[in-house]
Amino acid sequence: MSRIDSFPPDLIRGIDAGVQLAKILAGSKDAGDLILNGTARQAVLSVVAGRIIMADGLIEGVDVGYWRGKAQELFNKMRNAYTVRNALNRPADELFPPVYARLER
Repeated sequence: MSRIDSFPPDLIRGIDAGVQLAKILAGSKDAGDLILNGTARQAVLSVVAGRIIMADGLIEGVDVGYWRGKAQELFNKMRNAYTVRNALNRPADELFPPVYARLER
């Protein structure tokens, strides 16, 4: 049986406590709200069971560049596979047009 550090109700309670503490320390009702609105890209520190797992956005011993490249390879493979399944055999660029216009500099 694996040990679970927290589950959703505890996590939400912990986040709420952190938000309230940030507001008190900053002396502003606006402080701490961003803690509830973030993505993994914005993560800079992770502590599990009192042990620092990630600091300054880096995990010791993990080659982020390598894994980013592997993830991009997998994404490209999955994206290009849609061409094979498309009845008109359209290329991935046609099936997935950009959401925003490309900014030319």
